[in-house]
Amino acid sequence: MELPGVKSEIIEKGFAWHLYFMECTCPLHHKGYVSTPLLCECSPQSILHVLHSLWHDKAFSVTICESILRGSKHCKMRISVLHNG
Repeated sequence: MELPGVKSEIIEKGFAWHLYFMECTCPLHHKGYVSTPLLCECSPQSILHVLHSLWHDKAFSVTICESILRGSKHCKMRISVLHNG
């Protein structure tokens, strides 16, 4: 399945990926309320929530590699599987 403005890249099949957002999707930023890069810290938690709802038996880590609010042209997250249940 493809989502507009989102792409992924396999780093290590079954264990690590990069997830890219080609534009900032945060409504707080778009409405002009917040522009600090600290706002991006909620993104890993949102991704973790989705991953845990899909795979209850796995633990993941999500790390911000790059973000638009930090000056990058896109947001890039590294997703890794920590272990299986």
